[in-house]
Amino acid sequence: MTGTAVGNGIPSTPFSGSGTFSESSRLGTFEGIQGIAKSSTLTATLQLVGQNMPFADTNVTYFDSNYKPLGATSATGYCIVTSSNPIPTTAKIGDNGIWYLSTCYTDSTKRIKAGTGNLSYVLEPDTQTSAILKLIGKAVDNFGNTVASGSSSFRITANGEISRFAEAASVSAAGVALNYTATYQ
Repeated sequence: MTGTAVGNGIPSTPFSGSGTFSESSRLGTFEGIQGIAKSSTLTATLQLVGQNMPFADTNVTYFDSNYKPLGATSATGYCIVTSSNPIPTTAKIGDNGIWYLSTCYTDSTKRIKAGTGNLSYVLEPDTQTSAILKLIGKAVDNFGNTVASGSSSFRITANGEISRFAEAASVSAAGVALNYTATYQ
């Protein structure tokens, strides 16, 4: 991982680090609908201003039994998908669209709306036997301010193998903005 941190009187400060990313799936229930819960965990050590800083982030994305997105949970929110359009199985290079829109709350009680989110996709060229699926997300607070944005890139081969290989994101919290890129090996 490499990136910069800026805000709260802190000048743009570079950081770097490395860590592990893991995913797992299990049966799960979201908003009363049974389906699949996909957990994603990133654990890293970042070097910032000569200091090692631990970093950990876990989120769970829920899908129904037909892989239609239902919502997601994380330490910072609880999002419910309000509309979705599946990525077509016949999608080709250059195709793009909105995969789903969501309404986000501070927690599962849904008493305090935190904002909205969307996830779009684009299929980009790669090699003669593969393409890049880029998922692009954006979270907006109740005042229209972008509080997080980013993309995850996946290589899809002609025989259907999918592998995550890159990520880029910008996250703002408590007056500090983190911008980073990550490469998966």
